[in-house]
Amino acid sequence: LNLLVFVGIKEIRHESTK
Repeated sequence: LNLLVFVGIKEIRHESTK
């Protein structure tokens, strides 16, 4: 479960950076 959350946060953060 942690992995899924980590991937989700990473993706959201990546989009927020743009």
